[in-house]
Amino acid sequence: PTPRTAPPTRSSPKRLPSLHCHLCTRAVARLSHAVCGALRAGTCRKVVCGRCFDANGWDLDEARREGEKWRCPHCAGACPRQAQCFAYNRATERRKERRAANKGAEMRVAGEGRLV
Repeated sequence: PTPRTAPPTRSSPKRLPSLHCHLCTRAVARLSHAVCGALRAGTCRKVVCGRCFDANGWDLDEARREGEKWRCPHCAGACPRQAQCFAYNRATERRKERRAANKGAEMRVAGEGRLV
């Protein structure tokens, strides 16, 4: 077997910002928000709304001044627990656990000579 390599960095050919806040999932069309500076490079489309900036003690105006230099909490590795990446990871882990439990149950039933 060949050794596994790190997955390539994802990039988005459209380079359009997300329509929803990465932290709270609010639609950002009518809210003040900041777009990750990595959008231009095509490596991040995340958006953080002004309400989440306030709730986390961050400065929206400073993020806007930084422009393309500003990185979203996800790119900076500082997502709060309510962020969508955490919710996605929790859901993925639960799905894996259910699959493993179901597979174990199927193997036990098959081992007893019953059809699955």
